[in-house]
Amino acid sequence: RAAAEAAFAAAEAALLDVGEPDELNLGALNRRFAQLAKGPLSRAISEARKRLHRAHPSANAGVFLEACKALAANVADAERTTLERWRSSSGAAATEARPRLALAHFSRWFAAFDGETVHEGVHEGVSSHNSRVFAKFRGGVEIPGQYDALQAPPFVEEHAFLVGFEPETEVFASKQRPKKLRMRGSDGREYAFIAKGSEDLRQDDRIERLFVAMDGLFARDPASKRRGLHVRTFHVAPLSRRAGLLSYVGGTAPMLEALGARTKLGDAVGGKHQHWIKAQALHREEQRNEDEPGKETSGGFARRRKIVGAKLSAPAGAVAAAHFLEAMACTPRADARAALGSLRRRAASASSPSASPSRPALRQTLLRAAGSPDAFLAMRSKYAKSLAASCVCGWIAGVGDRHLQNILLDVNTGSVVHIDFGYAFGTATSVLPIPELVPFRLTKALLDGLAPNDGLISLRGDMVVAMRAARTGAALLRGVADAFLRSPLADWRREAAQARVKAGRALDAVDEALDTPDVETSGDIGRDVEDVLARHRRHGGGGGGGGAGVTAEEARHVELKVAQAFCKLELGNPGVLTLMQCDAKHGGRAHWRGLREMVLGLPAEGDDAAAAEGTAARRAAGDALRCDSVEQQVACLLE
Repeated sequence: RAAAEAAFAAAEAALLDVGEPDELNLGALNRRFAQLAKGPLSRAISEARKRLHRAHPSANAGVFLEACKALAANVADAERTTLERWRSSSGAAATEARPRLALAHFSRWFAAFDGETVHEGVHEGVSSHNSRVFAKFRGGVEIPGQYDALQAPPFVEEHAFLVGFEPETEVFASKQRPKKLRMRGSDGREYAFIAKGSEDLRQDDRIERLFVAMDGLFARDPASKRRGLHVRTFHVAPLSRRAGLLSYVGGTAPMLEALGARTKLGDAVGGKHQHWIKAQALHREEQRNEDEPGKETSGGFARRRKIVGAKLSAPAGAVAAAHFLEAMACTPRADARAALGSLRRRAASASSPSASPSRPALRQTLLRAAGSPDAFLAMRSKYAKSLAASCVCGWIAGVGDRHLQNILLDVNTGSVVHIDFGYAFGTATSVLPIPELVPFRLTKALLDGLAPNDGLISLRGDMVVAMRAARTGAALLRGVADAFLRSPLADWRREAAQARVKAGRALDAVDEALDTPDVETSGDIGRDVEDVLARHRRHGGGGGGGGAGVTAEEARHVELKVAQAFCKLELGNPGVLTLMQCDAKHGGRAHWRGLREMVLGLPAEGDDAAAAEGTAARRAAGDALRCDSVEQQVACLLE
């Protein structure tokens, strides 16, 4: 019953948050939404609460669970009703969709804010409520982002204070409708921030803090400083678990636009790729036992033999995650290389303006932005240094979901800026149904920005220097990451639960493996996990204490994620660390053997000379937990 009461209390708190039209300082749009939402949400909660009240205190847990299910269903119906009313209510939704709106539409308090009035305590012409609120800020409100430097303590006497806001705000067209706020500072400058709701920005804040620390290491290391290695950062200010501010990164464009890839023909190429994936997944040879002809070997998908280059087709219909996993397990490398090359050529010709091998899209963009040959060479050099540094930093932090709208290109300098870190510390590898197996995004389209130079050769030296600089500051990075152990995020807790379920399945898998020794298991991965944790603790890492309300399992899981990140600074083998993150969700399953072959670059049937050359570094590293040198580690990453 206590858990059910807590669920209803949370629902009532949410109602007060979004369904209170009489709340002071609400803007016109927010008040209208609250008026529409209050009735349906109130009825949804009260009707479900009746079921809870009818339940006897000694009733079994199923009764209270049914009340919670009724609450969830009622609230979902109320949300749909509110949304329908919002879309049809006197143009409210249409007003929200405008690209620019007065700040007073959202908050009268923001619109009425006057820094000089607040600082001096003069409240003439201000409502009595606002007068009391402003009095709380009599010492002034500092502009966010002035405490980010790690190299020296902040010089508070020179900090800029908030004077006021621009009366209008820009509204972006993405799902959560983020707003661009312009703050006026006491130093005469204007500071732009993005206000985002319905999103937990604490992880973005943590990643940016790590990036700031690593950028400081690059600045202090003589070799990386001489090469001009630098990772672009921005300030993140989480205000709650559901909202926050991010510094606006001006003068940039999403890489999708820089490549001219936002076209209907370009979207069609993605559909062709999915069709190819499905065709590979549905065409599998039976894996035969060589000792007993006619008997299938249990476990695993066989790579196709003797039909490399075959033209395959698949029935129409959606492509599921299982198709991707099966295709990864059984497709010959030569076929994958040929198919991706064909898709890349199609995507280039579908871009706007059209690209070609002699005129790569990103190179054309840099040329247009530079305006002169000398400026282009400087911009290309800046792009290369920024790309190398961001790849190293992103891999250490385990940043995933690097699609072309999460990477920005500064069209003034050529530097790369990464945004939106919802998937970090290996979450995209360990949680997503289709695991992200690449350490960072470094596709041919991005390498073409370095043309006519060989992109991989151009980046290899810079990445080696960047990795060495990061290794020198492992103690500093551990200190920055200490907060992660104290306050694990919800995503990490879900991963811990998933690992617990996997551990339960593993007990049954042990007995099964004794009877079927051909099944590929992940026992070596388990030993590597313990090795990583033990080494992390010897070097001063957390011992799994965690914060308030954190179970021992959750604390250990979070500690392992941080330990894996720092294993990378100790020459950790990229392939083995990737498998370690995949193990909880994929270890021991039918596609595990093929996935392991692909990640470690192990020899497989159907390989040609190009496949052997493209996996040489990973084959040399093998399944050892650590590489022999930084050069070998970077070579494995670039493969």
